[in-house]
Amino acid sequence: MPIVTGNVFDLRSLPMPGAVPNIIFHLEPVTNVTATGSGKGNVYPTTAYPVVPDSSGAFQVNLTATSGFHADAWYDVELVWNTPAGTLRDRTLRVKVPGGGPHNIGDLIDQSAGVGGANQLLVWVSEIPPVSEAKGQWWFKPSTNDLYRWE
Repeated sequence: MPIVTGNVFDLRSLPMPGAVPNIIFHLEPVTNVTATGSGKGNVYPTTAYPVVPDSSGAFQVNLTATSGFHADAWYDVELVWNTPAGTLRDRTLRVKVPGGGPHNIGDLIDQSAGVGGANQLLVWVSEIPPVSEAKGQWWFKPSTNDLYRWE
């Protein structure tokens, strides 16, 4: 399994002072079958690979190479920032993982949907609105199930 390394602070342009997120790699939500090598025919379920970066934001994770699957596959990368004011779930990137390695995550980011990755949607999950610097960000209030765009 290839090793993917990186720093979480290279994945997000907005700083989150005092917060280091958990990272969760989600294999694309379809069952994948290995096409080549000794693992030919092995089925890989849609599983999550959680990663806890160190205090500097550095991380490494062993992932299954997506290049060996029958179907075109990728990992969705989710950052979960837990702060006293609420939780920000940032699922803005997806990566394809070739064999070999190690690989830096910055070299694996899928740009097929345009500059910055496949999905630039951020949702702040909290009972209180995001800070004023977060204008334009989406905000979900769990107690009312309302979704707002913070202006």
